[in-house]
Amino acid sequence: MNYLNDDHSVINMRLELEITEIEIQRLKDLKVQLEIESASIPYTDLLEKKSVLKQIQSVQDALQEQTRIERLLKKNIAHIESIIPRLKGTQRKVFYLQQYLGLSLIEIAEMLDYDYDYIRHVAAKTRKIN
Repeated sequence: MNYLNDDHSVINMRLELEITEIEIQRLKDLKVQLEIESASIPYTDLLEKKSVLKQIQSVQDALQEQTRIERLLKKNIAHIESIIPRLKGTQRKVFYLQQYLGLSLIEIAEMLDYDYDYIRHVAAKTRKIN
């Protein structure tokens, strides 16, 4: 995934990361509850035991997927943040406004009082640095 070429801002990715972290914690708590429930079910009740074990496996799979998403989000945020020191003046402003605040190039052009075509050119140069 190349977040610089997509319409994602760091703020959106941070929000998604926060939601993912909450979901990971919820899944961990659910897994503990299911393990406690599984431990309390006697082996003589095989169907119920099997059902709970399937639920535990399902939660474990979801937990692995959420952990993978969390890792990717952190990696992409770090990548975007690592580019900022390499940018100069207007490039840095355009990059920050676009990637962090999620503004469109038209909004950035109006805010910085530059021509839209110039801002579009600056944004394209910034993507090439990636």
